[in-house]
Amino acid sequence: MTTTNGNDFSLLFRDGAFLDLQVSYWRGHTRLELEDLGLDSAQVPDIFTLGQKRLVPKEVLDGFRAVEAGARAAIGRSSLNFPIPGTHFVPKRVREDLENTLEQAKIRFASLKMDLLDRYEAIQAEMLVAYPDHREALIQAFPAKAEVAGRFKFTWLMFTLMPQAESDAKNLLAEFVTPTVTGLREE
Repeated sequence: MTTTNGNDFSLLFRDGAFLDLQVSYWRGHTRLELEDLGLDSAQVPDIFTLGQKRLVPKEVLDGFRAVEAGARAAIGRSSLNFPIPGTHFVPKRVREDLENTLEQAKIRFASLKMDLLDRYEAIQAEMLVAYPDHREALIQAFPAKAEVAGRFKFTWLMFTLMPQAESDAKNLLAEFVTPTVTGLREE
């Protein structure tokens, strides 16, 4: 039992868990090269850098961005920020609802992934028709379908923490516990 000034902070941590959401997906772009624009390095001053070339229309990936944003918003509504970046404290009373929401988001994410992979060759063909002047650059830039498939992840980790020493408990009190308790009381 870790206490500071008679408070048992292990009780707080038994009333919830920590959550870390990890989302990644293929962004549908690659680095723009001078050759893609028919330029050489002598034509571009050093103060300029090239950006990205889009391999699929922006709207093809909008669904992934929306699912991630929705999941992160649900976490934000149901949890409290924690000093470990990307980690949130989820009170026990909302954990099941939040996990159900995340599970639905994961299912939607997987469906979007399958749809993209099912349409991948058609999307490539559409891009080649839409940008015939850049056909060769696009063909060289398209990754293999299997490579694209491996770039998707939607997962989360729930875990617990316990301070090991009195000094850790004091740090938690100052940085997290007091604001958390205050936030829980306000709800």
